[in-house]
Amino acid sequence: MHAQNLKQAILTCLGANDGEMEMSSLVRHVTQTLPFPVHAKEISDSISNLEQKDAVKKVRSSSGSVTVVLQKKVSHGAGLLHNG
Repeated sequence: MHAQNLKQAILTCLGANDGEMEMSSLVRHVTQTLPFPVHAKEISDSISNLEQKDAVKKVRSSSGSVTVVLQKKVSHGAGLLHNG
């Protein structure tokens, strides 16, 4: 239950922020959102788990920061390119 709530909080935060957030901002938002204490490592593990299920993708910028992007957004954008 705890893990499912955590994953849902991650997806909700991403959805509320145009489908992408910088990793540290996402961790901050998720820890503030959840009614129970959660460690950054747990959030990172959940993001990795969501990435394995193709729900999100981690993208490293040229500056070295990591952004987490909803795959729906990636797929939607790619779909627009193929249809255009």
